[in-house]
Amino acid sequence: GFERNEPVITAILYQTLQGLAYIHAQNQMHRDLKAANLLVAADGTVILTDFGVSAGAPRGAGGSINRKTFVGTPCWMAPEVIKQTGYGRQADIWSVGCTVIEMVTGRPPWSEIKSQISVMFHIGISKESPRLPRDMSRAGHDFLSKCMEYEPNRRPNAATLLRHPYCDDKRAQSGNSAEKLSFGSQPQRLALSHDNISQVPRAQFREIEISDEDEDDDEDED
Repeated sequence: GFERNEPVITAILYQTLQGLAYIHAQNQMHRDLKAANLLVAADGTVILTDFGVSAGAPRGAGGSINRKTFVGTPCWMAPEVIKQTGYGRQADIWSVGCTVIEMVTGRPPWSEIKSQISVMFHIGISKESPRLPRDMSRAGHDFLSKCMEYEPNRRPNAATLLRHPYCDDKRAQSGNSAEKLSFGSQPQRLALSHDNISQVPRAQFREIEISDEDEDDDEDED
C-alpha cells in the first residue's frame, strides 16, 4: 500500500484540492469527500466523484454559511454539519483533512470509536480534532491542523491550501522519490492496499460541467 508514502499522498491531495477549488468556485459543495470517492485513472489523474449529495453554496454574510441539511459520512463530517448550525464550503475542507488522515494511516479518523452514532456525538460535543498521525512530516501536521480548525471560518479555502508546502506540486514531484499512481487501463477507486505504484504525474484537473440548477433541500434555509 502507500500508507505513510507522503510523495504519493501529496500528489493525490494536490489534484483533489484542484478539483475542490474548481467546484467551490462554481458555488457548489461536495459534502461527502473521502478516499472512496476519489478515482485514479490509468495515467495517474485523480478524479473527484460521487456528487450525489452535492449542493449549491450561495455566498452568505461571513463566508457561505447557508446549509443545514444533515448529510455525509460520519467519520468525515465537519462538526458544523453534525450540529446542523449552518455550514458552507469549509465543511469540505474538514473532510479533506479527514481524507489525508485516512490515506496516511489506512483508516478513517475516529476509527477507534466503533459506533457511528458515538462518532457523531463525539465530533459534535467534544470540540476535539482527530488525532494527528505520528508518521507525518511537520508540514503534514501543519496542513492537517489548518483543515481541522473547529471553527469553520478559520479554515483556509481550497485555493489557499494548494499553496501550502505539504501539497506543493513541485515538492511532490522532486527527486527520485517522486512516484506515479498506475492502476491499469480502467479508473480505480482509491484504495489503501494497492502495491503497483510507480511515479507521480504532473498534477492536472479536467474540468467538469456543473449545472447552475440546484434543487435546494427542503430543510436548507439561508
